[in-house]
Amino acid sequence: MNAWKVMERVVELSGEFVLARYMAIVASSGFIASVAGPVIAEMLGRDLLTCVEKVRVMILRMVEEGRPWREVYGLGD
Repeated sequence: MNAWKVMERVVELSGEFVLARYMAIVASSGFIASVAGPVIAEMLGRDLLTCVEKVRVMILRMVEEGRPWREVYGLGD
């Protein structure tokens, strides 16, 4: 499945629009890291971890609410 479609669904379910920004940064991180220094590369790593953690928390909340986490992938509708 297309990663952007999954991220769109994650944003839709969570209301966390910043996740799309994180994904865009991560998707272009190879280019950014190739022209930036180590400080920027470290920032990109932290952004990726923040994005992953936000998705993890969102999925945990969905499970607590009794909603299947598969909704993230559009398989639970």
